[in-house]
Amino acid sequence: MAKTTSGKALVILLGLLSASCEKGCGNGVDTSGHDDTSETAAPAVCENPSEIELTEGGASGYVRCEDGSVNRVEAVDLDPSHYADRVAECSEDVTPNHGNCSVDSDCGDGVEHQCRFVDAHYQYGCYCEYLCSTDADCPDGQICVAPEAASGVSWPRCVFADCASEGGCASGECGVASKGSQCEPWVYLACRTSGDSCRTNADCGDQQDALCTADDDQENWECKSWYGCD
Repeated sequence: MAKTTSGKALVILLGLLSASCEKGCGNGVDTSGHDDTSETAAPAVCENPSEIELTEGGASGYVRCEDGSVNRVEAVDLDPSHYADRVAECSEDVTPNHGNCSVDSDCGDGVEHQCRFVDAHYQYGCYCEYLCSTDADCPDGQICVAPEAASGVSWPRCVFADCASEGGCASGECGVASKGSQCEPWVYLACRTSGDSCRTNADCGDQQDALCTADDDQENWECKSWYGCD
């Protein structure tokens, strides 16, 4: 014969069931007043990263995650000579008073010093461009970014960064935010965090000016509008 549950035991059992259902029981709804579907889940960490190779071959120090996001994992020395032909040479039609150079030698010695022709709505003329090879070539607070790892970048250049490798971030991810434009490209490196609301520009929609980034004014990666000449 089955044993019957005493009144006292039944009261205890019902109390436990009630406590376990305070946040919804079997219906997927949070009865405490919070809708589970309204919570924004933290972006996943870099899954299935693949190494980004340099144009001349070899490791770049960057990886591309399965979701398309790019992270810097280590600093790698770059060779400016492999990118010198990507710099738009100065045009003979440009008058000397437009810019600060006419030939490469006006900018310094070596292939890393280039006289670049610029024709954008905010700038026109020939200007000196410096192609970096290591982070040590850049001012404090900047690193030498590999063009293969950033949108709109054709040669190694110094860009602002809050991190230089995965080891400098609590999350283990030093992310690269970048976007090409009709003017100068936007590139910024910052640690990814659990509070980020995006990982790639695609997460911000299909608008031309959509940019996923973190900068000095943002604690986490967020979507913002950027028109290329800010």
